[in-house]
Amino acid sequence: MFPMGLFLPTLFQSLRKWKFFVSSILMVLIGIESMQYFTRSGVGDIDDVFLYILGSSSGFYGYHMISRFVRKARNASGSLSKR
Repeated sequence: MFPMGLFLPTLFQSLRKWKFFVSSILMVLIGIESMQYFTRSGVGDIDDVFLYILGSSSGFYGYHMISRFVRKARNASGSLSKR
């Protein structure tokens, strides 16, 4: 789920807000767990829910750290070229 935390905010601007991001991750999670239950191909566990949310939240935090770094780098290079 870590990659979803990185790529969803990159691809969809509305998912750059925490509450929209978490609600979409929960919908994906419910879909995955429901498919496992109905196809009897896996076992749903509360640990899965915790780890999915933890992994996607880590990716979301990583996205915001990377975007902050890129923004600062752009601002720093823009201010140097104006001199």
